[in-house]
Amino acid sequence: MYSPDPDMQNLAQIYQGMVYLFDLKSYRFFYLNPQVMEILDYAPEVITSLNADETRLLFHPDDLQFISLNRSRLETHPEENFQVFQYRMRHRDGSWRWLACRETRFTQPEQADYLILGLAQDITPAPSPLSDIKNILSSQPNTSSSGLWVNASNQPTTAELEQRIKERTKALQQAEGALRAFMDAIPESAFLIDPEGSILSANSTFAQRLEVPVDDLPGRNIYELLDKKTSSAMHNHTLQVLRSGVPARFTDERGARIIDNLVYPVFDGDGRVSGLAMMGFDITERKLAEEALAQQARELARSNAELEQFAYVASHDLQEPLRMVASFTQLLSERYKGQLDERADQYIGFAVEGASYMQNLIDDMLSYSRVTTRAKPFRVTSFENIVQKAMSNLRVTIHENNAEVNLGPLPTLPVDENQMVQLFQNLIGNAIKFHTDLPPRIFISASQENDEWIFAVKDNGIGIDPRYFERIFVI
Repeated sequence: MYSPDPDMQNLAQIYQGMVYLFDLKSYRFFYLNPQVMEILDYAPEVITSLNADETRLLFHPDDLQFISLNRSRLETHPEENFQVFQYRMRHRDGSWRWLACRETRFTQPEQADYLILGLAQDITPAPSPLSDIKNILSSQPNTSSSGLWVNASNQPTTAELEQRIKERTKALQQAEGALRAFMDAIPESAFLIDPEGSILSANSTFAQRLEVPVDDLPGRNIYELLDKKTSSAMHNHTLQVLRSGVPARFTDERGARIIDNLVYPVFDGDGRVSGLAMMGFDITERKLAEEALAQQARELARSNAELEQFAYVASHDLQEPLRMVASFTQLLSERYKGQLDERADQYIGFAVEGASYMQNLIDDMLSYSRVTTRAKPFRVTSFENIVQKAMSNLRVTIHENNAEVNLGPLPTLPVDENQMVQLFQNLIGNAIKFHTDLPPRIFISASQENDEWIFAVKDNGIGIDPRYFERIFVI
């Protein structure tokens, strides 16, 4: 069974998802990184110890044919380097986990036709309990040891030495190919460096970001390929990891791009840090979205402040001259009504009505602007009591128009009682004001949908032309 080299395993350990090698011929997992514990709650060695029949039980039966079709495309369509698809695997508790997978052929001399390298992310929206399969995967891995055969005198022959060289050369080629295949399967930048910063291996994404051919990167010093500011910041963090052996994370700006970097130590056989594995995640779009959201919040705060300022101007600067116009037009109407011709009386009446209407509009605008500035702490309040208070304030209007207001079941919620009374008073008042020849009939109800309550106020009035919805509800 093929086992990845230490460099590939170290890189797989820092990948934020499941990394695996799957053999199509034996239908078994050859390797899984430790993150499989977070996704399926099984140790990697438990899954790699399963036989083909037991391995099939890990996959949802409805997905087996679909998985096989996607993997066969890697054979029938060699121009397609990757296959991206989704399937389900069984969790230790019996539930199914949805995985988003990216698979590629693991092009090694002996496993070229059978081995698959895969990266998978858990995209399960929510767990759903199914039948328990604890007995299926309870076996522990069997350990075995292997070594090189030597002759009776314990001295290898020339032919044996040549065979060993060939085998080790092949192993090195496999290790190099495994590392390159794994790194190229990672959609973000990934690379390995020695303690001095010399690049040992890198993937194509990293090369594209540096605008350097990927084959030219090994041997180059990472700190010489970056600008002075980025290089200095990276050097400080890599030194910290080399000294402490503890992974580090930092963010830097490279031109117009923002990169989130993860640095992971690579240990040798003696437990010393012999190099570093690094990954860089481009988070530019996320940062731009966060900044755009913050900018919208600032603009909204500024707009609200301007609205409050306008309300202040309206209350102090507009009402007084309007009050003077209204007073003098009313005085003109009272003193000279009937002394001029009929048309003059009509004009004066228009002026009085217009001034009164303007005063009402300004009062309504001030009431609306105070909704946010005069809010009180929320208290748990019965909406039935709120509506009853609103109806009490409108009792004269309700009586004069022979209106009838009926209530359905209403909830008790934490609200600003005064604002809610004003809201229902306006809604009921409008329903009465815009009625037909029939007496107004109003019905108020509420229903709960998930975590929200939806209130409805229905009446038998004249209704609203849909063409004017935006104008009416703009405020």
